[in-house]
Amino acid sequence: MTHINSRKICLAIASTAILVMPLLAYTADDEKKKEPDLPLEGKTETLAFSTDEGSWLSIDVLPDGKTLVFDLLGDLYTLAIAGGQATRITSGLGYDSQPTVSPDGNWIAFVSDRSGSVNVWIAKPDGSDALKLSDESQFEFISPAWTADSRYIVVTKTALKPELTMYHIDGGSGVTLAGAEEDDKFWGVGAAASPDGRYLYFAKGEESNGPVKTFPAAQVSRYEFSTGNIDQITRGEGGAFRPEISPDGSQLVYGTRDETRTGLRIRDLVTGADRWLTYPIQRDAQENFRPPSRDVLPGYSFTTDGDAVIYNADGKIWRVNVDSGQRQEIPFTADIELDIGPDLTAPYRVEQGDLTATLIHDPRLSPDGEELAASVLTKIYLMDAEPGAQAARLTSGDAWEFKPVWSPDGRWIAYVTWSMNDGGHIWRTRSNGRGNPQQLTDIPAFYTDLVYSPDGETLLAMRGNEYMRHQTFSEFTGLGIPLELVSLPSGGGEQTIVTSANGARSPHFGAAEERVYMIDEAGLFSIQLDGSDRRDELVVTGPLGNRRGEKPPMAESIRIGPDGKHVLAFVNKQVWAIATASIGGKAPTVDVRSPALPAAQLTDIGADFFGWTADGKSIWWAIGKSFYQRPLASVVFREDDEEESENDDEEEEESPFVAKDEHEAVVKLSFDVVVPRNTP
Repeated sequence: MTHINSRKICLAIASTAILVMPLLAYTADDEKKKEPDLPLEGKTETLAFSTDEGSWLSIDVLPDGKTLVFDLLGDLYTLAIAGGQATRITSGLGYDSQPTVSPDGNWIAFVSDRSGSVNVWIAKPDGSDALKLSDESQFEFISPAWTADSRYIVVTKTALKPELTMYHIDGGSGVTLAGAEEDDKFWGVGAAASPDGRYLYFAKGEESNGPVKTFPAAQVSRYEFSTGNIDQITRGEGGAFRPEISPDGSQLVYGTRDETRTGLRIRDLVTGADRWLTYPIQRDAQENFRPPSRDVLPGYSFTTDGDAVIYNADGKIWRVNVDSGQRQEIPFTADIELDIGPDLTAPYRVEQGDLTATLIHDPRLSPDGEELAASVLTKIYLMDAEPGAQAARLTSGDAWEFKPVWSPDGRWIAYVTWSMNDGGHIWRTRSNGRGNPQQLTDIPAFYTDLVYSPDGETLLAMRGNEYMRHQTFSEFTGLGIPLELVSLPSGGGEQTIVTSANGARSPHFGAAEERVYMIDEAGLFSIQLDGSDRRDELVVTGPLGNRRGEKPPMAESIRIGPDGKHVLAFVNKQVWAIATASIGGKAPTVDVRSPALPAAQLTDIGADFFGWTADGKSIWWAIGKSFYQRPLASVVFREDDEEESENDDEEEEESPFVAKDEHEAVVKLSFDVVVPRNTP
């Protein structure tokens, strides 16, 4: 759920003038600012009960030294430091968590989704006068912490690359902390400022450019506000996280793991002496340090005199003495009243009878355009390419069957199989369904991306190790295993390795029969049939969207037409037709939003698969069980200037939107496969 924030307050810069400026930022439209921008509504009932336990409670001590504040089940509570009955200070459908008190005791900072998305909020110590400081609808926030002057809140923003951001209590869009070097951004979580205002301690991931994927997940580092210098403070085998600084700034407490259990260690920042404070406590969340939604450990706090640390473990609140390490439970009871929203579930009856498949894989038109083959429910089906036709099973085996391709003469359909026990092979069967399928390979492997050579004498395929295919997954290849391009006679026989793929996929042919085209992270390229003479052909990029400052995303796939004059590009799940240009040297780059070559978007709904007809005169794509075909000649790459001018002069009523998928030249077929429903 998103929201729109009408409150815009200029960022206050730390200066002498600002130090003496009265808090006038809240005087204008004050009541309006206190209201959530998109209040969560729809309460239907209340769940009420009492409890003396709570998990993952973030706890802070108020400056009076007599009161605690903590979160429990999405509400904030205060509690006498000796224990007793907790008092709820926030309520409602919003989820409030991770409270922390300003050093001057005037505000509590916390994170909440009460406006419709997670943002940083502040409120008075009794929960009143809540105000939203941040204005985010795409990202969330973790572990707010106050600076020593009580004017700024430092919090982790979970953007694409999470970053530490400072928000002034008088407003502004926030300032991202950066290192001493220009554009030296870093990220961390669980910040704690030193009482003298000089340093910020935080858990910094081992990989500075983004969320970590290793263990230990983080070590405690120290950021100097005046210089931007960052020093690593810990180097523990069990990691280090959730730093907390004593009131006099002389001691650092942090969480770490020893063997399989987590505890708190304490370091003297003057002498460097480091020892266990208490062990074990509850388990940390380092495996979810990407970053976690509520930090690696719940928040804990020194008492105001620095003699003890108060933390949550095993469902209870504990006080541990800094000198002796002796633990004492702080008993509490909380009366819970949770607002329950409306029940959004709706009963529905599971359909009975035969099952109609809703997704087809890798559809392919026959060379004459009369028939359509596809893998549906792991079997190869064939259907006449005309409205109302019914698909029928082409094969009869039990193996999983994928990637059907037609031979150039239309007599054969080759496909791959896969078994979780025995790997896969390449097969072919007659397109008229007569005879038995023929196994073309004798090496069990993972095969994919089949294509016939234009003369029909050779099959090309991507091949990967069968054992490794069972193990891994990768973002770019979708397979996670090294692949190689292999060739074999179309009637079966010895396989020849053409080249190592190095991430390339989708071999296919264009106008030149002696060259095969593929796509990798660098774009569309071609090679000779022996794997030599790589030529970069075309780079296609899409819009940035919300990824400002990054490189435009590459097209997910590109296929050149049979005559080589156009390509089809798959960009942000939409199909584009783009003219080609032979210019030599560096491959041209086409941004579909501002194309350097003629380009036209063919879909609005999107596509799962796409390609050219054998003669290159039409384009096809498929989504779900629907198959679309459109003549290339009907694609308008540029409107006629004279016609546009005439339209500008005419007063026309606004016409309703018509999706590109529903263009008058588009022919749509439904690939209907009906099978008996499995019944328990």
